[in-house]
Amino acid sequence: MLKTLIKGSVMSIEGIFDEFLLREIRERFMYVDSDPFSGRRIYFENAGGTLKLKTVLEVIETFSALPDNAGRSNPASRKIDGAIAQGRRDIALFVGAGSGHIIAEQSTTGMLFRLLDTIHRNTKGSNVVVSNLNHASAFGATRIIAERYGLEFRCAELDRRTGLVPVESILDKVDRNTTAVTVIHASNILGSKNDVVAISREVRRINPATYIILDGAQHASHGLIDVEAYSADAWIFVPYKTYSKVGAAFAWVADRLANLPHDNLLGKPKDFWDLGTREAAGYACMSAVVEYFRWLGSKFTDSTDGRARIVAAMLAIEGHEGGLLKALLHGTGRMKGMLQVEGVKVLGEKDNPADQEAIIAFTVAGADTKSVIDYFGSNGVRLHDRVNDAYSGHTLSAMGVEECTRISLCHYNTVEEVEEFLRLLAEFVDSRR
Repeated sequence: MLKTLIKGSVMSIEGIFDEFLLREIRERFMYVDSDPFSGRRIYFENAGGTLKLKTVLEVIETFSALPDNAGRSNPASRKIDGAIAQGRRDIALFVGAGSGHIIAEQSTTGMLFRLLDTIHRNTKGSNVVVSNLNHASAFGATRIIAERYGLEFRCAELDRRTGLVPVESILDKVDRNTTAVTVIHASNILGSKNDVVAISREVRRINPATYIILDGAQHASHGLIDVEAYSADAWIFVPYKTYSKVGAAFAWVADRLANLPHDNLLGKPKDFWDLGTREAAGYACMSAVVEYFRWLGSKFTDSTDGRARIVAAMLAIEGHEGGLLKALLHGTGRMKGMLQVEGVKVLGEKDNPADQEAIIAFTVAGADTKSVIDYFGSNGVRLHDRVNDAYSGHTLSAMGVEECTRISLCHYNTVEEVEEFLRLLAEFVDSRR
């Protein structure tokens, strides 16, 4: 059914956007090929934070400048109230929610602590489950909450060969006493994308009472989201990795979790989660992001339905990024791909594009990560290192490495930018022989 939404007139071979559409896309973002501090550069650090939409900056200026608060009887306050309400509706549309609640926190870390603490104040069990592919926010929060409530902390092992967490690895840790399972939708280090539908379905078969929390922070900007299909209790994402601003995190939360007793303001409904007034700009910025998806989706479907346009946009993004990923790994005809460059090791096999976002972790034989980052930085390409620290240590250890370099792409990146990276990679490897 989803394929019928795609016109196909704008996309060319391998799913890459037409050059005219890609130019339109890039014109809508800030600092696409330069910034005030670096000058000209190619931005391949999207896993750390995507480019920001120009419309987002306009929204921030409007709402952050207002002295008014929500809940007052004046035009500015009513505008703030409306922006928060509209933001919740737009976020629900974005994630495909037909039920449940949209709640806000300052970060995914804060969100995970609050959700997990709420669950364990209200349930009985003896263990919690996480994987060593999870982001540190989920890995750490799950472990700390386990210690707080005297629960056994169980860690499902990723598959070093694929970089994925096999469904069986999680199921081996789940039993009738498992209170919660926290799963990452897509890895911010390896780009590997877990089968969250199968994981949720099989966990429910073992223990229907187990709460399932999905960390979608890395997936949100890269592909279709359908929280109703995941059968989980929460799906979390952050705007700063979805073309918007820092300082906010949002979650879709199913009714059974939203209605558990939790920290709240006296007199508010039992499913109300806001502890004070959240920044209106955070909600309004997500409305700007959703409007961007509607615009992009209109290039691929004739439907005027908002969700249909979002679906079309995300499927098109998947196609474009899939084409970029194929070029990055296998080459373009003009440049060898990463898998063809001797001395370059890509972490995790990439046999199935459906299991992979456009994020690659790699090492170069005989070169430390800092020298790789410095070389590319001096040549105008922004990458990022992942080292054995509080954020990445548990995942890198599971993969059998101490450090790696990450390249992360997004749908506004181009094949030409990928070719420049591949050219520099080949030159760097040759220079070390």
